[in-house]
Amino acid sequence: MILKTYDDIETASKDAAGLVSDRIRKKPRFSLCTATGTSPTGLYRQLAVIVNSVEQPLDGLRLIKLDEWGGLDDDDPASCDSYLRRHLLQPLRLDSDQFIGFSGNTDDPGQECDRIDARLRAIGQIDLTILGIGANGHLGFNEPGARLTAECHVASLAEMTLRHSMLSDARAMPSYGLTLGMGNILRSKEIVVLVFGAEKAGVLRQLIDGGITTSFPASFLKLHPRVHCFCDRLAAMELS
Repeated sequence: MILKTYDDIETASKDAAGLVSDRIRKKPRFSLCTATGTSPTGLYRQLAVIVNSVEQPLDGLRLIKLDEWGGLDDDDPASCDSYLRRHLLQPLRLDSDQFIGFSGNTDDPGQECDRIDARLRAIGQIDLTILGIGANGHLGFNEPGARLTAECHVASLAEMTLRHSMLSDARAMPSYGLTLGMGNILRSKEIVVLVFGAEKAGVLRQLIDGGITTSFPASFLKLHPRVHCFCDRLAAMELS
């Protein structure tokens, strides 16, 4: 894992966006798995600035939504779908057919997971995945537990996850999560993980110094050969 520490979130996000833009530029057909939440917002804003400033062609780009709140309509302002359309699809001027993701209002969540798994198999190995880490160490909705699931699945949401700031504007509370599994994530060719703020200092310390355990799913990133961890000095303040 390559750990990069910056004085502030904006600088870290800009550097991370530069890495992502570079990877997209070098491969015409590129698959990018995208997290939502506060951590990647600056990266997405900077990515749009970089890509649009050089008129980088994006016809071959495919966005893959990491997860979704189960039970929310796709147009719910708190849905991951709404977030990614607002922060990536619209700024990058991508077509809807370049976007692959769970529908949160599906009548059959299990079948929806099977559909996304089939799409992932058709695409092949994800080129790059962008992640934040939850306060309890979750990646996507891969929550701490006795075991982790490799493929796309319906997830029970931890109480801490249900207090996420994204849900403050939700029209309804989600009853479950839809998420790529740990195997889907770890099969990515490259991973960018973003850890920002003093409230994530303990999370970053456990990621760097702790062992690999299902009680802290982010620890499995240590098994991946190409992880870039971008953090600010507040998140890094507990590191030795």
